[in-house]
Amino acid sequence: MSEFISGRLRDRGVIALIALLFSVGLWFRVVGGEKIEATKIIKLDYKTPKDLILYSPFPTEVTIRVRGPSPFVSEFLKQESILSVDLSKMGTGEHEVPIRTDELKIPLGIDWTMISPQSVKLFLDREIKKRVTVRPIISAQLPDAYKVETVVAQPSTVEVIGSRIRLGLLNSLPTEVIYLTENSLNQHFEAPLNFKDFSGIKTVNEVSSVHVEVNLKGPSKRRLFRGIPIRLKLGQPARSYPLDPDSRGIKLRPRTVDLLLEGPQSNLDSMQASTIDVWVQLPELKKGNNPWRLTWKLAPDVRIIDRSTDTVLVTVP
Repeated sequence: MSEFISGRLRDRGVIALIALLFSVGLWFRVVGGEKIEATKIIKLDYKTPKDLILYSPFPTEVTIRVRGPSPFVSEFLKQESILSVDLSKMGTGEHEVPIRTDELKIPLGIDWTMISPQSVKLFLDREIKKRVTVRPIISAQLPDAYKVETVVAQPSTVEVIGSRIRLGLLNSLPTEVIYLTENSLNQHFEAPLNFKDFSGIKTVNEVSSVHVEVNLKGPSKRRLFRGIPIRLKLGQPARSYPLDPDSRGIKLRPRTVDLLLEGPQSNLDSMQASTIDVWVQLPELKKGNNPWRLTWKLAPDVRIIDRSTDTVLVTVP
């Protein structure tokens, strides 16, 4: 029995030895085979001292050229490579930092032949906070009769963090372009803050946009709309639904209303009596004759100057 086990172990050892020799042979065949050269972009990861930051702009990557067996190089090019640059012992000011290739993890069998640039110029500065004004950027291709009267941003200021030198030159932070139209005298926008020209700066509370209200001064017009149908809604305002009074035998007196409206000419010209939303809000169907006040919904810049009635007599059978 022991001789049988010993024989099996010897067989396994022989198989393992053959596999090892085969692997080594395959390795030397690959290493000794065709070699190629290729370039690769390496991202830089800067380790800065506490309370110091890099003054933008600064290099974020370098290019290296490598040479090695084709399979190894091809696999290496697929991998994301990051090179750490240690600045932890440096102070404020300008520094020329050599790129240390020994920090770069290159697989066995591959050699690097070139790195560009071989050093990078960096400027370390103190990190500070500062409150700056929000500056809405307006694009107003408006007719001559319309003018921008007021522009209000909420919040009107934001706290930013960044390099002491860069923030020392910064007094306001612009929004992205806001495009106005003449369709409304009162316009509201959610405007993103524009950091494109201010690299290295960010808001302290991660504020990325502000609310901007723009008021225009321009011509208004009055127009009389006759025979606007009065609709019926049932339930509380937040959960109400339209109800056909004829199907329930409900009578409304009057059934229509006349409205004299005032607002931007472009808004009033596009309105029709049949599309103006006017209704009576009933919390519940209660038998009898009851007067109810009218409710309506209009565009923000359109207002009612006069109306033929304020109330509607609702008769529920």
